[in-house]
Amino acid sequence: MQKNMTEQRTESEINTQTASQHAEIMEKVQKLNELIEANKILTNDKENAEETVRELVTKIQQLEGEMRPLRDGLQSLTSQKDALLAEKTALKNEIVRWTAKINQLTEQYKNVDADEYKRMKEEKRQFQQQISSLKADNQRMRTQSESLKSELSKTQGSLWD
Repeated sequence: MQKNMTEQRTESEINTQTASQHAEIMEKVQKLNELIEANKILTNDKENAEETVRELVTKIQQLEGEMRPLRDGLQSLTSQKDALLAEKTALKNEIVRWTAKINQLTEQYKNVDADEYKRMKEEKRQFQQQISSLKADNQRMRTQSESLKSELSKTQGSLWD
């Protein structure tokens, strides 16, 4: 009987140990399954992130390609604007010079005989026509300059967007 009890105790201990080991193994299997699932999720997230990176790199390259012509256009417009501003300044200076010349000639020939006066008057009229023409050119240049400034601002705005 004692042998039977010892056997039962040993068998009970073995069953307890086996049950404990089985529970431990089941717990490890559960953890392994959780890790496998987490690994699948992380792998999926990684693949999605890599795809997003590829898409963003492609978009960046596309945008950089689109910016090159805009930068070149901006540089060209800036050069044109500078040239027009220089021309505008030169035309203003020419208007001032011709106005002074007309005033000088008018003063110089106030006391001239009738024929000389008529000639001077005609010359004055021609100078005034030149001034009007230069003013019209100046106005055209101003308009063109404003147009270029506006276009430059638009180009700069789209470049920074």
